[in-house]
Amino acid sequence: MSETSRPGNYLPSLSYDGCEFPVYPTDKNLHTHITQVRDLPVRQEDVFIIGYPYSGCSSLWNILSSLWTPSTDDHHGRTGQFHMLDCTSADHLVDLSSPRILHSHYPPRYLPSQILTHKPKILYLLRNPKDVCVSQYIHTERGRGRGDKTFQDFLDAFLNHSTGYGGWFHYVRQYQQTFTEHRDLLVHTLRFEDTQTNPYKQTRGLCKFLDVDMDEEAISDLVEACCDASLIQPTKRVKKEGSSDSMATTPDIYYTEGQVGEWKNWLTVTQDEEFDTAIRQHLDGTEVELGIRYSL
Repeated sequence: MSETSRPGNYLPSLSYDGCEFPVYPTDKNLHTHITQVRDLPVRQEDVFIIGYPYSGCSSLWNILSSLWTPSTDDHHGRTGQFHMLDCTSADHLVDLSSPRILHSHYPPRYLPSQILTHKPKILYLLRNPKDVCVSQYIHTERGRGRGDKTFQDFLDAFLNHSTGYGGWFHYVRQYQQTFTEHRDLLVHTLRFEDTQTNPYKQTRGLCKFLDVDMDEEAISDLVEACCDASLIQPTKRVKKEGSSDSMATTPDIYYTEGQVGEWKNWLTVTQDEEFDTAIRQHLDGTEVELGIRYSL
């Protein structure tokens, strides 16, 4: 395990087993933590939220928390990071009561191995890579208080798989392969864009998949409470002004930048062509490519 600092690498990271992991403030020994996560006992009633960073995992965690905890007092103010495999101690995860809602950005080979035998339910989020790239850039700049890197710098890193977890393209291909090889896994795929277009329909589908008995009125109330702009989108949108290297930051940003199609305000024609070339190179003809939605 070593600190990674190679050309094109944008985020501070630790390299382990050929994969780069973003450095969390609580990281002490990545090897030990990953080993403990892979050995984590899995319960059949667990629910795993899986997705590349900035794909909407936190918003989905809030919705699921409400499905099992109708009283907002019990989950208000919490975020999925408290049940996040990537940065939560295994001892804490073991002590959580069921049903556990666990979420992770880890590639499949670093998830608890018992997932393959205990068959918990998996919610897999897929978001178009152009919006993921823009959202990750905005959040990283604000979260780390940095402004020294241009959007072009970050785009180059994103297209070169240097923004963590092996990069978006390798990440989604690995999950496609895993779900294809293990078709007995209980997987419900959610496109981020669909959750924004019709949150009621998507929430109803979640209830069915999770065997949660909730009537139409209760689903509507849940959507109104959990799927408004204050949870899915930042209070103030970050808008690009001038060139792609300009960015206005605001202290109101906390959740993932949730605008579908925001990439249109950031990518130049040339940058968009670079992106499309990478998409064809890595995803041409795959189910992933067919499932990507770039606008509402």
